[in-house]
Amino acid sequence: MKVLVFAEQRDGKLKKASLEALSVGREIADATGGEASAVLLGQGIGPISTELGKAGAAKVYIGDDARFAQYSNDAYRLAVGQAAQLYGAEAIFFPATAMGKDLAPRVAARLNIGLLSDVTGYAMEAGKLTFTRPIYSGKAFATLSPKAGKGFGVTLRPNVFPIGEKTGAGEVVPL
Repeated sequence: MKVLVFAEQRDGKLKKASLEALSVGREIADATGGEASAVLLGQGIGPISTELGKAGAAKVYIGDDARFAQYSNDAYRLAVGQAAQLYGAEAIFFPATAMGKDLAPRVAARLNIGLLSDVTGYAMEAGKLTFTRPIYSGKAFATLSPKAGKGFGVTLRPNVFPIGEKTGAGEVVPL
């Protein structure tokens, strides 16, 4: 499975939740025989794109432009959608931060894919991927599976998943 991860940055520094999302994306991609890549948007962010490559992103789609200097859901939605189409992403992972929660449904609507929100766990059983998320204010948990053969998006709750160790040098692809 080809997984694309939206990497959020603030003031030229990657958010920890983005590295957590990349780790989950990489684990799922590895388990399904695919690869994980990332998309990074902002201005003057070239130096931090290498951090994503070192964290295991096969490719890093980078939008380094003045139009990405401040978050704009329109500009970001179009850029993440473009990166997903260029990469041929089957799944798009977002950190469930304020920006990720605002952006994920917009990208999902643009690409006409489903979205699983606020995921706190995942499992791969008999080749079937399932995600867990809290419901009823955390008093119960729902286990969900994306439709087979259809792309999907996922927002991952921050500070739930560990950051995996992997060294690499992902290819940087300008948007």
